[in-house]
Amino acid sequence: ACKRYQFLHDFAEKMLRTKFLEMDYSLTAADVERFMEIASVWQEELENITSSTRDKLRTVTLRMLREADLVTEDGILQPALLSRELVAAIRCSLCFFNSRGQVFTSRI
Repeated sequence: ACKRYQFLHDFAEKMLRTKFLEMDYSLTAADVERFMEIASVWQEELENITSSTRDKLRTVTLRMLREADLVTEDGILQPALLSRELVAAIRCSLCFFNSRGQVFTSRI
């Protein structure tokens, strides 16, 4: 989902990563709301969404995190334990080729 939806990618990269680094393992609807406010600076489409769309985005974001077992029902962040196979698949999906056919990868 993070590859398909820029908002989720940015939320995971910026908000969740920051919370883990700060050892703040609580995630609330207010955190998602605050991130939407911040993200509207660089994602113009967030500036003009209706309150019902905003509510839906917040609800769906939290539900997706719970369904992925990244957040408990109580809003506690859970570390993601990735298998070697999944890490390899993620790395492979980040590969790209230059014009000479050389493979480059993004850093994870």
